[in-house]
Amino acid sequence: DIFHEPSLRRIVLICLALYQTISEISFDHEVSKSQKMDEKMLDEQLSVIVNTQNSAIIQILLEICLPFVEDDSLLAIENRKAICQYIHRVFIKNTILVKLVHFQGYNPKLIKCLVDNVPAMHICREWLPELLSQPDPRTRSFAVLLAGHVAHKWPLKETEKLVNLALHRIREAASSDDRASLREMIPILPIMAVTFPRTGLEEAVPVAQQAVKVLVQVKFDTSTEEDEEEKLDGLIDEAMTAIMERVLLLQGVAV
Repeated sequence: DIFHEPSLRRIVLICLALYQTISEISFDHEVSKSQKMDEKMLDEQLSVIVNTQNSAIIQILLEICLPFVEDDSLLAIENRKAICQYIHRVFIKNTILVKLVHFQGYNPKLIKCLVDNVPAMHICREWLPELLSQPDPRTRSFAVLLAGHVAHKWPLKETEKLVNLALHRIREAASSDDRASLREMIPILPIMAVTFPRTGLEEAVPVAQQAVKVLVQVKFDTSTEEDEEEKLDGLIDEAMTAIMERVLLLQGVAV
């Protein structure tokens, strides 16, 4: 594997950057040959072609990065940083790609890695409400996790609003008995709670307290098969314990 050899990894990423630059010049040259479209249409067509290519490259890099996410070896850490640095440079060069890649989606296990190592991820704040409002349950689950990690990294009033919207989406999943989504989203609740333990925009209720109420709602409002119920209860108990240990008891937030 190329990424198990640092020198080869560096060469591959340099070649990839060169390829992107050369291909963009080539696309520009080919598109400019067209005599049937005005300049605005040509620019739009070129943008679509370049963004499609670059988003595909980022998706491939994310797939390569996935095995290194839960590996704490020095090589894995170096690979994560190298890939994330490359993605950051691509995002900064063209911020539209940040939205495009996230609306395409990727493995949720990569979210924390990107938020921690790609400074350009702060751009997600601009369109996360739109992502949280998508009709597809899997997309909404992905958006809830992203909102939690982005808010934890950048704990601002703006991201606190995102957390409140994400909490609303979790409540909706509980009300509709969407067990698959709940299993994805419940683990982010302690992170949301510890980020905003004392503040809350929804009827002035602290986020930590809201998180506990959501867990109680999930526990009593969902109907599951025995095996599924055991899995869900385990996640609820773990999340509740984490909130109690990290926020409520230590911070003195009343429930």
